[in-house]
Amino acid sequence: MAEDPNRRKRWYRRQARDKEFRFQNKSSDSESPGLSEGCSPKRACNNQSSSQSDHNHSSSPESNTSSRGNHEENDGGGNTESDIGLDEFAEQLQDGSRSPVGRNVGNEFDPTEIVQEGPINGNLPDDMNNEAGNSPRNVRPLRPDSGSPERDSEPSQSPNNNESESGSSHSVGREGDEDNREDGEEEGVEGNVEEDREWGGGGEGGGGGGDSGGDSESESARENEDSENEDSEHQESENQESDTDEEGFEHDNEPIYNGARLTFRESMLAILTFILSHKLTGLCVSDLLSLIELHCGANNLCLTTLYKFKKYFKIIGKRLITCHYYCSVCEVPLVDKNTVCRNCRGRHKVDYFIELPIVAQLQSMLKRQGFYESLQFRFNRQKKSVENMEDIYDGIEYQRLFRSGFLSNPNNLSFFMYFDGMSLFRTSSLQIWPIFLTINELRYVERTKKENVILAGIWFGKSKPNPSLFLKPISDSLKNLEENGVQMVLPNGQHISMKAKLIGATADMPAKSLFMRFIQFNGAFSCFSCMSQGGRFDLGNTTVQVFPYSRNFELRNNDDIPNYAEQALVARQVDNDASVYGIKGPSLLFSMLPNMISCMAIDIMHGGFLGVMKTLMNLWFDTQYLRFEFNISALVHVVDARLKLIKPPFSFNRVLKSIKKELSHFNAYDYKMFLFNYSLPVLLDILPLRYWHHHCHLVTAFALLSQNSISTEEIDQAEELLHTYVSDFQDLYGIRHLSLTFHQLLHMAKCVRNLGPSWVYSCFFYESLNGQFGRLVHGSRHVALQISSSCSVLMNLPTMLNAMTAGEAKTLCQKFDKSLKQHVQITEIIDDNTGVVGKLTIFYPLPILIRNLLRNLDIIGGRYKQFSKLKIKNTIYCTESYVRSSQRRSCFAEIIHGDTPYLCKINNFIRWSSCRYNCPVGCQDCPMRYVCIVSLYERQLWEIHNATNNLLSVFNVHKVSATNEKRAFPIESISSVCLYMPIDGKEYLSLPVNTLEIE
Repeated sequence: MAEDPNRRKRWYRRQARDKEFRFQNKSSDSESPGLSEGCSPKRACNNQSSSQSDHNHSSSPESNTSSRGNHEENDGGGNTESDIGLDEFAEQLQDGSRSPVGRNVGNEFDPTEIVQEGPINGNLPDDMNNEAGNSPRNVRPLRPDSGSPERDSEPSQSPNNNESESGSSHSVGREGDEDNREDGEEEGVEGNVEEDREWGGGGEGGGGGGDSGGDSESESARENEDSENEDSEHQESENQESDTDEEGFEHDNEPIYNGARLTFRESMLAILTFILSHKLTGLCVSDLLSLIELHCGANNLCLTTLYKFKKYFKIIGKRLITCHYYCSVCEVPLVDKNTVCRNCRGRHKVDYFIELPIVAQLQSMLKRQGFYESLQFRFNRQKKSVENMEDIYDGIEYQRLFRSGFLSNPNNLSFFMYFDGMSLFRTSSLQIWPIFLTINELRYVERTKKENVILAGIWFGKSKPNPSLFLKPISDSLKNLEENGVQMVLPNGQHISMKAKLIGATADMPAKSLFMRFIQFNGAFSCFSCMSQGGRFDLGNTTVQVFPYSRNFELRNNDDIPNYAEQALVARQVDNDASVYGIKGPSLLFSMLPNMISCMAIDIMHGGFLGVMKTLMNLWFDTQYLRFEFNISALVHVVDARLKLIKPPFSFNRVLKSIKKELSHFNAYDYKMFLFNYSLPVLLDILPLRYWHHHCHLVTAFALLSQNSISTEEIDQAEELLHTYVSDFQDLYGIRHLSLTFHQLLHMAKCVRNLGPSWVYSCFFYESLNGQFGRLVHGSRHVALQISSSCSVLMNLPTMLNAMTAGEAKTLCQKFDKSLKQHVQITEIIDDNTGVVGKLTIFYPLPILIRNLLRNLDIIGGRYKQFSKLKIKNTIYCTESYVRSSQRRSCFAEIIHGDTPYLCKINNFIRWSSCRYNCPVGCQDCPMRYVCIVSLYERQLWEIHNATNNLLSVFNVHKVSATNEKRAFPIESISSVCLYMPIDGKEYLSLPVNTLEIE
């Protein structure tokens, strides 16, 4: 359709009117003070009293809609009385003749600025479609040279002068709604993202047990910014966006100037990875662009403004997004944003949630070199023991699909789902609910990389999602993938037919209840695994739900779920709170999973650490339980004194906090570290012995189920220990505390049999993703779009880098990308997983003792150098002489040489080379070997061995004593770092229960 030549002029006229002469009606039936019939808006605004200066925050939906509608009635043709004097001002807006740009400084560059501009696939719930007369409002003037919106240097003539400063982002919202929501409820793309924030708002930091919101200062800044955005006015029309969306792409493969060694696209990617690697601020990026351009020849293609740089990458964020609309009250799905709800006849606003098509994300991953080959890990993995449980592939559910032929097909794959909600701001009820899918066929370390995770959908709002509505498009997509498959293209051009199936899911208990349509965890029949009804425990003024221990419980049958759901629907027509055996209605998860009961994982992070361990520490240290034998709050200072002497290795994310001062701030990681490592040695002789032995059951069972490799006998052993633990808990602590969290311990072993070791579906990794994605939000307008589009940029960066032509530019980009992921500088690479950290120094003269130890490894003569730090995979090991950190000690390790394990302290790292004295300095051609010199420790019997239960075997915590024996081992023998704990003249070493889990 040919564009109306007057269309843009009419649009600018409307912007001029709204920008400079906005006025307010008190209601839909009355006019603003000073506005008489036939009077122009300009005169009306001039007659308003100063007491209405904050009218933008107080106007009602009806009055705003009315005033906007009256404006638009006059836009069909020539000028009307209300248009007097606006044409000239509209021309000023269009040619950008007003006001210079201003900008903020100080924070780091923000990826959401790149991708929040304009519509995505023409599918956003915005009012940018001018053909329908729904023009965007309040756009900033455009600079003639770049087309970017500018800020006025003079105060706005609008009565409200609280307009936030901004670079180039735009706000997209529904007509008649955007000015009339409460704080935190707006539905437009954030229009006030400042130039000066860090990319991603916090880098790679993990959530560590649900710490997803960043620090309180940054969160407060986001909330304040959100409030300021209520009246921010920076939108551009869809036509303007489409005119320049492809700007720069026609030059992608051209050199940035004549004779340059890199193309325009390579230059852009190099700058982007450099920004991410060094966390540059928006101001710094702007100056960097200008500096780069200055160094290039004349007539170059370099971009010199931050706005243009963001705009180039904006296209990436526009892909893979589909909006699904629904009535915000009736929750009825709608075809599009203009569809009228059949229930309420359009009385309520239209909301939406976002789907990111799974197939498109899979195809993007398969374009990477080596990705398809990495999906074959299940066929070529090397198991420690053939019969052991070592990953999800060994679980009953995966094996069932493997034997059926579905997952034995190398082209097919399976997903594991995670869903949970997170609050964005402490002072607002806004929530975001992402759905993540991980690909089981990748090895664990690969499936937990951000670029290999599929973000399937995002729900955003003040209320929890409607699970049937939210899951429907994802369910349809997965069903099509399972039944029909899809044609994929590999990097070599080969076409394959791929099918995929969801085989497991995990979440915390409230999220499970919501999506499985179960009653909440504090109600009868709330267990997801069995038919235990539980009971109410009377506290006097209230009651709590408890689950008394019973060894004989009836497991839930997946085939019974549809019948109970139908009965519940009938019952809820009479009583809206009714349920049948804990089920409130049908759940789409029933059709999405092979077995909704056995495929729903019990997450050890929420259930074990934030559930059981948190309850225990409250019982032990909260003074409200002071009269009970198990309470040791009177000795908390002794516990803190012991903890203060312990210096954890660098592999521990943080030093454990004081229990007396910081227990209320513990997160899942803190509880995990205390449970597995600190609790037994630190609480010995403080916690009464029978309670200490009881706690040993929990530590042993959790450690057994969390190992890298678990035998069938060990699963049975853990199951028996957990039954004993829950049974004795009822007697030791009282039935009052026996909640569903403790009852679920009885089903953990079965979950491991079905889905693999507990680390496979631990929520630590997913909570970390939640935290990182939450920091991409800088205001409440179109939060789902902010996250989905920003994630598209971040997750596709590895694909873009791999697609670069081999050369200097690609090497440099990969260097920047690698420095973003590693926090230490490798000075000498030993192999793919090992490297020397820090400086090597000549080790001469070599002590006779060490010379003799090296002879046992057939190392004689040659040259010797020593170094203090070694990195193996993601773990740092140090020698005992490394004293740079006073709070950390990474010199204790377990070494496995042959089949014999040794506990030791590392004295030296040595690099030996067979160089002759006539070799040049720095020779790398002669054979080299890397060796560690260690002092051995021997294990001692301690109180754990006096327990009457012969199933107890706390294999990860050892009481030790130093010996005089020293040994030399090749560094390949180093197995894991150890936590050294000196307590009251005794020494303990704690080993990690597994070396795979992402925390």
